[in-house]
Amino acid sequence: MLACQHQNLAWGSRVRSRYGNLITVALVAWSSLDLVVAAAAGLTVSQLIRAWFIPSLGGLMMGVDIYREQREVIEIRTRALHLANERIAAALHASEPDPALEHFARQVQDAILATRQDQVRAPEWFFRCFHRSDRADFQLAIARRFERLTAPLEEPQN
Repeated sequence: MLACQHQNLAWGSRVRSRYGNLITVALVAWSSLDLVVAAAAGLTVSQLIRAWFIPSLGGLMMGVDIYREQREVIEIRTRALHLANERIAAALHASEPDPALEHFARQVQDAILATRQDQVRAPEWFFRCFHRSDRADFQLAIARRFERLTAPLEEPQN
């Protein structure tokens, strides 16, 4: 269960990071374009503000909000991912099962659900653009984790 959540947290963070970066590039490109157009047209600062920034203010604010929300979700998911990594590592090296592990897994699932409900998600088309390569990356990570789980324990050297 934790391995599945681990993958969900990592994958979601990766997609949201890319999407936040795309929004940032779009905001910078739009703002740069207005400066180029203003310079080419010989506009004053006040003309530039009235002709370009005021009409596009809603889009700029929405872009900033989307970026901020993506960063918040990435922070929550990264924190949960770090905690999950610690718990998984501890469980792998424990001699007895941890009875609190199921409760922890439920808390991680709650964090995943909260980030899906409260924040703007990356659009489906954006997710699909990178799905194949991301899937391959995460399948490789799962295969490596499985190899570590099934590898015979090494004898301590004297």
